[in-house]
Amino acid sequence: MNSIVVKFAVCVLFRAGVRQAMLIREALQEYRESRNVKALIPRDGSLEGIDTNGNLKTPNIDANGHLDGKGHLLAFVIHRQRITHDLQYWNHVIELLGGLRPGRPGAIQYWGVCDDGRSCDSYQSAAHFSILGYLDPYEMHIMAKADTRHEAILYDRFMILRARIAIATDPSAESNLIHQKF
Repeated sequence: MNSIVVKFAVCVLFRAGVRQAMLIREALQEYRESRNVKALIPRDGSLEGIDTNGNLKTPNIDANGHLDGKGHLLAFVIHRQRITHDLQYWNHVIELLGGLRPGRPGAIQYWGVCDDGRSCDSYQSAAHFSILGYLDPYEMHIMAKADTRHEAILYDRFMILRARIAIATDPSAESNLIHQKF
């Protein structure tokens, strides 16, 4: 009778071990598949856009000698329906950031992406940032999501997304939020 109980216990343990091994194998397989899918999805887009002159524009964060790894690109959406307000707001934010980062004005590049394509082009002369009509499709998707969340997007000098920054109603609060991400 004892040997039957022992054999039964061994069978139950063996079956439990096989089941656990199968669960672990499935979990590892799911992990590998998700890792492979993530490898196919870029962490960042090409970050190429079309400027007000119709030229291809790429970020040039370290063009002013800022090769210390601290250059950034801040991208945000400009709304055609309220363009005057958006221009004043972001111009003020940029001026305030210049005061928070004395001696480092070129370390941040600013892009305002118009929500109505090239219809914001005529306002470029009033902006302290580059107004773009279009980005590559992947980046346009990111910007559209950021706009619905009321956020600006901050990239580092390697063009890797570093932060999503909530857009505050007050430009000084916004400049402080952006400054905290450096």
